[in-house]
Amino acid sequence: MKTPTHTQLHPISEFQQICFIKNTVENQNIEIDAHIYYAHIKNSVDFERNVLYHFNFIGDKLRQKHDI
Repeated sequence: MKTPTHTQLHPISEFQQICFIKNTVENQNIEIDAHIYYAHIKNSVDFERNVLYHFNFIGDKLRQKHDI
């Protein structure tokens, strides 16, 4: 099996239920690294729809936690 690159939408082309989140998010207040993936049985490319209680008008940001 070939190693996926972060520019691919689906890291494993045979499994459309898994996608790299960064390639689908349009909201600039959601910050995610390139190799973080999301899995959903019906629609893996709609991660933003499942982000609840995130209010752009008050400056909310969703950031991936970085371990140092």
